[in-house]
Amino acid sequence: MLALEASTHVMCERPLALTVEQADAMIALAKARNVLIVANLMQRYNPLIDAINRLIESKPLGEVLHGSFENYAADEHLPAEHWFWDRAKSGGIFIEHGVHFFDLFECWLGPGRIVAAQQAVRPGTDFREQVQCAVRYNGDVLVNMYHGFHQPSRMDRQKFRLLFERGEVTLYEWVPTRLGIHAIADEAATRTLCDLFPGARLDVTNVYDGRQRRCRGRHQAIDFWQMLDLTVGEGIAKYHRYGELLRVHDARSGCLDTRFRPSSESHETQRPGFFGDGYRRRSGNIRLSVKASRRLCLRIAPTAGGSEKGQRIAIMAKRRQIVILGGGFAGAYCAQALKKSLRGIDAEVLLIDRNNYFVFYPLLIEAGTGSLEPRHAVVPMRAFLRSADFRMAEVSDIDFERQAVSYQLVGGESKEQIRYDHLVISVGSVTRLPEVPGLREYGYEMKSLADAVALRDRAISMLELADATADTAKRRALLHFVVVGGNFTGVEVAGEFDVFLRHGSRRYLHVNETDVTITLIELGDRILTALDPDLSQYAAAHLRNRGVNLLLNNTVTAIERDRVSLSTGDALSARTVIWCAGIEQNPIVRGWSLPVDERGYILCEHNLRVKGFDNVWAVGDCAVNPDPDGYAYPATAQHAVRQGAHLARNLGAVLKGAQPRPCHIKTRGALAALGCRTGVAKVYGIKLSGFTAWWLWRTVYLLKMPTLARKVRVALDWTIDLVFSRDYVQLGVHRVSDRR
Repeated sequence: MLALEASTHVMCERPLALTVEQADAMIALAKARNVLIVANLMQRYNPLIDAINRLIESKPLGEVLHGSFENYAADEHLPAEHWFWDRAKSGGIFIEHGVHFFDLFECWLGPGRIVAAQQAVRPGTDFREQVQCAVRYNGDVLVNMYHGFHQPSRMDRQKFRLLFERGEVTLYEWVPTRLGIHAIADEAATRTLCDLFPGARLDVTNVYDGRQRRCRGRHQAIDFWQMLDLTVGEGIAKYHRYGELLRVHDARSGCLDTRFRPSSESHETQRPGFFGDGYRRRSGNIRLSVKASRRLCLRIAPTAGGSEKGQRIAIMAKRRQIVILGGGFAGAYCAQALKKSLRGIDAEVLLIDRNNYFVFYPLLIEAGTGSLEPRHAVVPMRAFLRSADFRMAEVSDIDFERQAVSYQLVGGESKEQIRYDHLVISVGSVTRLPEVPGLREYGYEMKSLADAVALRDRAISMLELADATADTAKRRALLHFVVVGGNFTGVEVAGEFDVFLRHGSRRYLHVNETDVTITLIELGDRILTALDPDLSQYAAAHLRNRGVNLLLNNTVTAIERDRVSLSTGDALSARTVIWCAGIEQNPIVRGWSLPVDERGYILCEHNLRVKGFDNVWAVGDCAVNPDPDGYAYPATAQHAVRQGAHLARNLGAVLKGAQPRPCHIKTRGALAALGCRTGVAKVYGIKLSGFTAWWLWRTVYLLKMPTLARKVRVALDWTIDLVFSRDYVQLGVHRVSDRR
C-alpha cells in the first residue's frame, strides 16, 4: 500500500493480499493512481512458460495428460517465530507459496478445481510444514502438487512436470531457468520443438525404422521416427533469465489487467484466490532488465519534456535490501564481509559512495611524498566488492519513515531513490577547520588523494620558486612548511615532508638543505598523545634532531599569504600551512533526523545500531560506538575495519532472526612513521622505536592492503624507492590553486 500511495508500480511475486477486501482496496488505489499492480510475475512472464504454452497449443507431443509440482524447501534459516508459520499473516503454504503454482498450471491448462488436499504438521509443533493436493483442470487433466519445508538449504529444489501423450516436459528451479523434454517424435514434431525452443540442445537417443516406428497409445496409432532429449537453458543463471522475463507495453497507462478471483470456501478444500490471471498488451515495446528479486517495484520517471516515448523505466530490487552509505574503511569492509554473513539469505547489498575507490589512509602521506605511486594508495571499489552492488553517487536525503535513500549519480542529472530494509551509515569524517582567519584560503588538508597530490605539487613548486629566488629570507620562507596538529597524521606529514624537501633541495643549484624548515605546532604539551609518554618523547627528540621545529602548547590564530600568527603572539614567515588538527562530523549528517551528541556524531548502541532505530546502523568516524566502559572507540582505520566486519555479522544474525551482539574491540596497538626509516609503535603492549618500528609499520600495512595485486604493487614501489631516488616532478592533475 505504501508503494501504491507513492504512485509506484508494484510487481510482487508473492500474494498481494490475504482477503478479498485487501485486494479490492489495492486494486482501487492502483486505478486511482494510474499505476500498475501485478502478482506472480516470475512465472507468468518467464519466456520458458510462454514456450510451454505454445507447445500445448501446437501439440507436437499430443494432449496433456498429467502434471505435477514438487517443492522441497528449507527452513534452515527461518526462526521458529517466523511469520510464515502464522496463517493469519501469510496465509500458510497454499497462499504464501502455492499460489504461484495454482496460477501457473491454470495459465497452461485453464480453470482448475481442487479435488483433494491434505497437510502434515511437524511433530511436537503446530507448524503445517507439508501440503499436498490434487487439482483437476479442464475436467480431465489431473495435477498433483506437493510443497514441504523440511530439507536442508543445500537440498532445496523445485520441479514442474507435464506429461503428454508422446513425451514429458520438466522445468527446474523456483523461477525456471532450464527445461528438459524427453519424447518420441517424427520429423515434423522435432522441427516444431526446435522452433519453439531456439538454441536448445537436441540429443537423439534412439532411431526407429520399419515396424519399430509404429506403436499405440490411448488406443491411437502413433508413427514416430526417433526418441529425443531436448535441453534448454543449460548454464544460464537465473540472473540472466530475470532479464528476459518482462516486456511492458505502454507503461504509462498500464498493460497488465490484474484481477483477484476469490474462493468462497477455505483454501484447504477449494482453489485459493490469486492475482495476475490475465493481461492486455498494447502498443510500444520497452525491454526491462531485472535483477534477481523476490519482490520488485517498478518506477517510471519521465524525461525532460514529459514525452511518453521518452519515459525511462527502472526496476529496483526489493528483496531484503541492505544499503551502505559511504565507502571508507567501515563501509567497504562491512560490504565485503556481508558476502559470508548473508550466505543462504535472500538479500542484496548496495554501497553508495561519491568515489569508485576508497583511500588506504595509512599510505596516503607516502603517496603524496613520492615513495609510493599515488594510485597504489587507493583500492578500486568494484574489485574489492565482488559480491555487492555499487553506485558512484552523492546521497542527498534519507526518508526514515518510507525507508528510502535519495541520491544523484555523479555526472547524472536526475535524482534516484532506493528503498532499504537495513541502512548502514558510514559516511566518515572531514578535517576540522575552525574559524581561523585565512585557513580556508591558504590552508591545505591531508584527507584525500587529491590533497596528497596537491601538497606534493605545492612542495615542488616551492622548490622551483626558491631556486629562482636570490634573497635568502624569501627563499627560506618559501621552503618553510607549517604543520598544525601533533597527532598521527600531523607527525607523519611533518616527518615525511622534511625528508622529501631536504632530499629534493639537493637537485637545485641555488637551494641548500638549511633553507628547508618544518614546523610542527601542537596545542597540547606533547605530540602523539595516543601513545605512551616515553614513545611520544622519543618521536619528539628524533624530529628535533633532524631539524624539525616543534612548538608545543601553541596554536595558529591567523594565516596570511606569507605569514602565520601564533597564539603566543609570535609570527612565522611561511608560505605553506598544512592543517591536520583533528576531524569533525561529515556535514551531510546534519540534515538527517538522527540522534547525535554535542559534536554532531551519531549515537549508537553497543551493537552498532543507531539509538531509537531497529534497522539503521552506523559505523566508523561518523558514529559514537561505545566500548564496554561507555567510551567511544577512536576514529582510526583499525577500529573502522573491525566495526564494519562486526556489523556484517550482526546484520546476518538479524536477518536470520537472531539478536545482534555487542561490538567489543580490544585495541591491538598503534604505529607511526617519522620518516628517515624511523618510527614508533606499541603493539599488543610491546613498545618499539627506531628502524624496527618503521619496518613493522610497513609490514603491517602491506599485509592489510586489500588484494594481492595491490600488495605486490606497493612492495615493488617501496623496493624501487630503496634503490632509486624519487622524481621531483609535478603531476599536475589537480586544479591550479589560488593559494600563492
